[in-house]
Amino acid sequence: MSDIEPPTLFFRAKIGFFILALSATVFEIVVHMGSSFLTNTQRLSSQNVYVSVSSWDVPLFIGIPTLLSLIFLLALKLINKEPEAIKQKALKIAIFFALGAIVLRIPYGFTVSSIMQKKGYSRCWEYSSAAMMSPTVWVKEPAYCIANSGSVRRDVLKWLDDSKQQPSPQEVKEKVNLLLEEYDRSEREKYPALYD
Repeated sequence: MSDIEPPTLFFRAKIGFFILALSATVFEIVVHMGSSFLTNTQRLSSQNVYVSVSSWDVPLFIGIPTLLSLIFLLALKLINKEPEAIKQKALKIAIFFALGAIVLRIPYGFTVSSIMQKKGYSRCWEYSSAAMMSPTVWVKEPAYCIANSGSVRRDVLKWLDDSKQQPSPQEVKEKVNLLLEEYDRSEREKYPALYD
């Protein structure tokens, strides 16, 4: 699209949508992942029973300038002003930080795992979500990771967060069993045909 030819309304709407989507992504990274990162850093420093650690948080923070550069480029496109020198600088910034985030991701993941193991934590796949880019839950002692508790993992982690004192592994096991019984009962009520 040249500087003379004004963009169509549909084209402007598409660009506006992309700007909003990228802005929402930046907001999500800064607010939600940032707060989760700080919360889990505090959990780790206070030797909490569990810590949720993501191998993506720092690489995504490093990738924020990429998203901001893309938002800037789209805004220039929206107002139909695209000076070549500014466009080139913004693209170089976007590419530099995107590559930095990608290159950092693998060693950062190994470093995080190594730090957690040195601090005495072990992975608990039962409490970790299987969703891509979800944080891995690490527990202070392997005994805190209760087998077959994946269906109630959110409730278990919330209970651990709400506990005034750190519970013993036996208390966690008892709570998980109680939550599993409640979960089983509610599933049987919801889907009685499956259990007959």
